[in-house]
Amino acid sequence: MITLAFFFLHRPREYTSTTSNSTLFCLRDMQLFVNATRIDHLQAPQHQLSSATFGSLEFTKQKNGVGGEVIGLGATTDPLLCPVHALSRRARHLRSHSAPSDTPLGLYYDNGAPHLVLPTSILATLQAVVSTFSPFELGFTARDVTARSLCADGAMALLCAGVYTNIAQLIGCWRSDSMLLDTFTCKQNRSCMTSPSACWLEITA
Repeated sequence: MITLAFFFLHRPREYTSTTSNSTLFCLRDMQLFVNATRIDHLQAPQHQLSSATFGSLEFTKQKNGVGGEVIGLGATTDPLLCPVHALSRRARHLRSHSAPSDTPLGLYYDNGAPHLVLPTSILATLQAVVSTFSPFELGFTARDVTARSLCADGAMALLCAGVYTNIAQLIGCWRSDSMLLDTFTCKQNRSCMTSPSACWLEITA
């Protein structure tokens, strides 16, 4: 879920269980493709899901309440830090437990029992990772990190990679420039050491 939040610029209430009225993305909201061929991720063999090269999410009531928009991203060269592989892993895990199509993507099974990913779990994981680095390497400490950081960090990675700001705004489904303005200001005060592998995208409405 951390990978999906980073690449799709999700806010916590879109991929974790919160008290917000935003709707979590469900298994039925995703699509997987091998090149131009769509995979039936609810019925296709597991190995076929692993071969996906493109994945998308359809917005229903997320973000600004505009339904029917689809954001698609291509696979990166990294086997773990990849939005398509992350979607594939989610589909395979949920299907292995016979989860229905309306199951939130942010749900996992442990010893057969379902659990929703919580913001506190995301926060603990992020802070644990950040704590392994020196503040001089990152420019911030674990106390500066929140579950919301993934959305801003994903936007910053796009800016550092030279992606146009309007593309970042489309991926995030933002109706204003406020997030990008905050990210751009932060970018000016922090050097961009690396950027994620390039991914191609498709946006439809």
